Amino acid sequence: MKEKKDIELIILSIIVIFFVLIGLYALSSNITMKRAIGEITYCERVYDTYRDIKYWNASAKFSVDGNEYSGYVNVTSHKYIGQKIIILYNPKDPNDFISQSSTYSGITMIIFGFIFLIPIILKLKDKQKIKSENI
Repeated sequence: MKEKKDIELIILSIIVIFFVLIGLYALSSNITMKRAIGEITYCERVYDTYRDIKYWNASAKFSVDGNEYSGYVNVTSHKYIGQKIIILYNPKDPNDFISQSSTYSGITMIIFGFIFLIPIILKLKDKQKIKSENI
């Protein structure tokens, strides 16, 4: 029975590490990006029958140093044409950009990692309690 609890702790620890590392990677890739105000140029809800999912397909444009850039952006809800959004772009290549709402995925991953940390802490406390009772 002890081995089963140890395996559970190991699996939960791997899950925590996975979520936190992926979240940190997603956030760190946005640190070097600069901000600009963008404008939605297209937005529609798409239903992918092959994968059985619904999502928003949107495009935006923004300007950097007098040059206009445009392309696909991830949005989590409907946006109106002309609606302003915050764009994060690579200063070395402004064609490399994302909407600021995309950065929330990194934060979400870290939060999930910490949620999986709670059972680890509880299991370790139970383990310590059992050890102290046996002494």
